[in-house]
Amino acid sequence: MRRWGYRRSRVPWKGLLAIVAVVGIIIVLEFQLKPLMRDLAALEAKRYAAQMVSVAVQKELESSGVSYSDFAVIQRDTNGKVLSISSNVVKMNELKSHLVETVQDTLSDQGNEDLTVPLGTLLGGELFHGRGPGIPLRVTLSGNVTAEFHNIFEDAGVNQTRQQIDLELSAQLYAYLPGVDSTTDFSTDVPVAETVIVGEVPVFMASGK
Repeated sequence: MRRWGYRRSRVPWKGLLAIVAVVGIIIVLEFQLKPLMRDLAALEAKRYAAQMVSVAVQKELESSGVSYSDFAVIQRDTNGKVLSISSNVVKMNELKSHLVETVQDTLSDQGNEDLTVPLGTLLGGELFHGRGPGIPLRVTLSGNVTAEFHNIFEDAGVNQTRQQIDLELSAQLYAYLPGVDSTTDFSTDVPVAETVIVGEVPVFMASGK
């Protein structure tokens, strides 16, 4: 007499374990790569922003034709000794306001365009830098642009001092990659004007105070 019974189905444990292992690796890689990609996205955003800001500001400076004498006046005594260096605050604030508006417009407009960053660059390391398919990166402003002038004095030779007037531009940027977003602070110095002052410059001036 034939006995009827149920055959025990074989569970493909090896296949399930392989799937679980792959999923686990993907999750671990995602947790490891996301912070790295977020940091690299922020770095790329700063790099692109610095490039765009520099080009936009230099273009504005060339078109406006400003020079050192527009921003500073050197007062000397009868012997040619430097007594003071006074700043044209009105002119400087005028230019600062104009450049802030230019930079703000430049970075805001960039938010409507997708840049591309090679995948190898985002993964990090010199070996893969600049290689692989392009990943879309969107960079836009996350806050208002601020600006501040700085005077830099450097020795330029015997009895000569180079004065450089820089404009420090700062902003908060928002960078977005597929699945990863980042907000980062951005700051860059742009040379506005410079001159070489012949004669001894008082210490309190050369220190920027």
